[in-house]
Amino acid sequence: MVLVTGFTSRPSVSRSSRSQISFFANGRWVQNKFLTYALEEAYHALLPQGRHPIAVVNISLDPKLVDVNVHPAKAEVRFLNEREVFGAVQRSVR
Repeated sequence: MVLVTGFTSRPSVSRSSRSQISFFANGRWVQNKFLTYALEEAYHALLPQGRHPIAVVNISLDPKLVDVNVHPAKAEVRFLNEREVFGAVQRSVR
C-alpha cells in the first residue's frame, strides 16, 4: 500500500523550474524522475508549457519496496513497483 500526502500549488501558482518540487519517501528526501513526471502529468493541460507546480509530496510505503542504494548520497531511489507509486502520486495530486 502506498500512502501519499503533502501540499501542491494551485495551477495559478507555478514556477519556471522544478526547483520547488520536493519528494520524501518514508521521511527521506529523495529524487526520482518518475515521481516528478507523475506530478507534472497530474497538472497536464492545467499549466502553460514550461511552467511547473510547487509541491512537497510525502510517500509512505513498505521500506522493502524502496531501493535507496542507487546513488552514493542515497538521494536517488528506485521503487520496486514504480507503476503503483506513479499512479498513487498522480491520483493524489489530481
